[in-house]
Amino acid sequence: MPGARVNLDVTQHTIHICRWVQDGLGRAHETLTPLLSRKQAFACIAWFETGSIDGSPADFDQAMALSNGNSLFVAAELLCDPSDNCAQSPVARVDGNIGKGGFAILVPPPDPLSKNISHESFDVVNHAPYDGNFQDSFEHT
Repeated sequence: MPGARVNLDVTQHTIHICRWVQDGLGRAHETLTPLLSRKQAFACIAWFETGSIDGSPADFDQAMALSNGNSLFVAAELLCDPSDNCAQSPVARVDGNIGKGGFAILVPPPDPLSKNISHESFDVVNHAPYDGNFQDSFEHT
């Protein structure tokens, strides 16, 4: 994965005892190059990026992205059109972070707030050209 880092602390451990490896050993005989699931990929990335987090793939069940340093590791499904087959890899790396140091697992909210939609209620957005004046348009948000 271009741009990903490997923490040298991983050299102090044997890789076959990692929980993300153990989870995939049963499928290793299926192909010559077994693909990792999204959960296994996130667990693998967490281990190599931090050198110490040996999470089980089940720990990453709800994860949609990881943030560490200046890297965001995002579930590939979130980065491509739903009609496209983008399954080259279950996770893609992009430059960026969440604005906080350290390692973070990004999960969706359990019950996201959404507005009820009705054909009787709608919002009109005025797309007037910019007049050059500064104004606070977020006072009611």
